[in-house]
Amino acid sequence: MNIIKISHKHGRRRLRLECDSSLVVTSFKITNIVPWQLSTRWHNCIHMTKIMNFVVFDVYHEGNAC
Repeated sequence: MNIIKISHKHGRRRLRLECDSSLVVTSFKITNIVPWQLSTRWHNCIHMTKIMNFVVFDVYHEGNAC
């Protein structure tokens, strides 16, 4: 959320978010799964991403292995 806010503040219009958590990626599609304590900040971030060229995707990482 902080990166989205900082990018918007500095006028950046392109942002690419790579995440290894599918829950984070899903929360951009289904906004009501975000805890209520973060919902206002989250909805503000969603609004900021709608005016950006914003891409979020899940990067699959295998678990640690020997």
